[in-house]
Amino acid sequence: MEKTVLLIRHPSVRWSNRLLTKAEQEGKDIETYVPIDKPGMRVVKLLLVYLKANRSRILKGRPFKIYTSPLKRTKNMAKIISKGLAKDFSVLKCFTEVPWIDKKAEALAITEEAKQKGTHPLKLWLSKKELYPEILQKLNNHLPLIEQGLKWFEESPASVNIVFSHRLTIALMLWLIQQKKKGRKNLTITKNDFPAITTLTGKIAYTSMSQIKLGKKGWDIVSIGQVPHLEKEPELIGGSF
Repeated sequence: MEKTVLLIRHPSVRWSNRLLTKAEQEGKDIETYVPIDKPGMRVVKLLLVYLKANRSRILKGRPFKIYTSPLKRTKNMAKIISKGLAKDFSVLKCFTEVPWIDKKAEALAITEEAKQKGTHPLKLWLSKKELYPEILQKLNNHLPLIEQGLKWFEESPASVNIVFSHRLTIALMLWLIQQKKKGRKNLTITKNDFPAITTLTGKIAYTSMSQIKLGKKGWDIVSIGQVPHLEKEPELIGGSF
């Protein structure tokens, strides 16, 4: 059975000292508890309007499932979209984000440095050579979850799966598909893979949709980082680099 998957990134979020501190005290990624901000909610509503208007074209009468990362920003989004589509959702750990930083001071420092340099914090983080061993470990530790996610889609009874996830997780899934299509055997990420992963990561805007398809020859990438729901309000497009 042919499978279609829509990988949708969460919208913009609001940092607060209390929630950053809570995550730090628990030794978790600093953004674990951050909620969607007001502009982000606006974009989610536009996405829902788009999905409802294009439901027949996307689904083509096929059964579908909705999944989400367990993190607050994606779960909130999943609740809104699933309610609008009258469909329950399931939470799966394999769609969670790759851990970034678990210290509030470090996160704020790199965010400030990125602001001064006119770049994105994540792009700056990925470019710091002194952090390569740490980043490589985090990316490679996350790959089994990515594989688990693809396997889940393959075994899903639904023909269409809608997934609310995160920028780096989606980028890694797309990277993995690209590498497998090239016939690469050793899929351990090295520093030589950083440019390709960074490029893919930069394309995943807030609430953007990336589509992959499973056919007889395996997974193919149909599109990356599309935001058709923001066509009439391009000023709302953000989060890419």
